[in-house]
Amino acid sequence: MSEGDNDPFKIDKLIVDYDYVLYKIQDELESIRLETLEVCEKQNQLVENGIIEDVIDANIAMTKELLEKCDELDKHYDQLDAVEGIVVSFKSRLKNVITQYKKYVDMKKP
Repeated sequence: MSEGDNDPFKIDKLIVDYDYVLYKIQDELESIRLETLEVCEKQNQLVENGIIEDVIDANIAMTKELLEKCDELDKHYDQLDAVEGIVVSFKSRLKNVITQYKKYVDMKKP
């Protein structure tokens, strides 16, 4: 009898293929587990070594600097508002001086 006669439905091949698929799945799972473990260990080292803390501290410092620059910019806007107030006041005073001057010139005319 030939081998094909002993296994006409190729059950043995199916079992081998099934076992191979299970092996590949287990291999992939192990690979994923190892990669995940590596990532977690790296993240843990970053935290333990304070690298993340340093990054956070640097970001906080940079944010504080930006806020200080915003405060300086706000002060400049306040100065512009003050200058605008002076200009408006000056226009009003200048208008009064011009009006008084015209009255004075009109009084001096014969």
